[in-house]
Amino acid sequence: MKIKKTERNLFSETTLSLDSELLSSEKILIEKRRRHQTYLALDYFLSAVTYFDFFSLDTFNIVKNAKQLAQICNKTVTSEFLILPFFTCCSEVSNVLNEFGISETSIENIVLSLQEKKKESFFEKQKTTAFQLVRSFKEFFVTEKMHLDQKTKYSHEVNQIFEKSAENALQRFKTPVITPEILFITMIEEKNSKVSKILKKFIKTDTEWYLLRYKLIKHIHNQEANIRGEVLKNQHFFAYLMKTELSESEFNKLIENENLSKGVSFFRNKIVSTILETNIFDELCNEVLTSIKVNNKRSYST
Repeated sequence: MKIKKTERNLFSETTLSLDSELLSSEKILIEKRRRHQTYLALDYFLSAVTYFDFFSLDTFNIVKNAKQLAQICNKTVTSEFLILPFFTCCSEVSNVLNEFGISETSIENIVLSLQEKKKESFFEKQKTTAFQLVRSFKEFFVTEKMHLDQKTKYSHEVNQIFEKSAENALQRFKTPVITPEILFITMIEEKNSKVSKILKKFIKTDTEWYLLRYKLIKHIHNQEANIRGEVLKNQHFFAYLMKTELSESEFNKLIENENLSKGVSFFRNKIVSTILETNIFDELCNEVLTSIKVNNKRSYST
């Protein structure tokens, strides 16, 4: 009788062990499936299809402000408009330019001299200059008093600079994010661009050119080294995604305080939680219905 009791207990323990293993493997499978669905939903919501989707927050603001300035001047956005907003954000570019004695006023004078003066121009009406508008950035732009006109286009030269910036970011600097430093380096390396010609009036020797580029490249390398060294490899995607949402000063502060890894983990958890709360099937349904309304041009004869 004792032997039978022992056998019964052993069988029961074995059954419980098998059940727990199956339950554990099922939980792992469900978790993997859930994670896969979350990443697919994230890819869908991001829909990174243009180079604008890979701009950092500061780069996006620089490009946006350039378009606003061009709209004020009633011009197409050319490369000289891009250099003005670099002074509005606290980036390494403005710091390096100041080191080389390139100030806001000096750039302003040259840029304005390139623009055609009109009697009824915005500047004459308001008795102000482009850089006075730039200096009052928080009052003029952030309050959104000015609506961006879709008719104001980026010139072919500027679009080429954007494409080249994306190429440089991936191939040369091994990062998907186009920062102000990468955009500026691309601009000055285009020898025929208007920005490059403007800066040559201030930086005349090859040594100064190389030194300026070196300072900016060093800053880019420092950020990349911290991402690769401090952040887990499977969280690099979220580190770059977070970089597109933070300003340069905020991102640098995380590095200085040695909180980059914690910041990326917090950002990942926050964005994944938001994705899980969103019903992707409802979003897909709404997008399909919207697409049908926009593209439905079928007409019926009476």
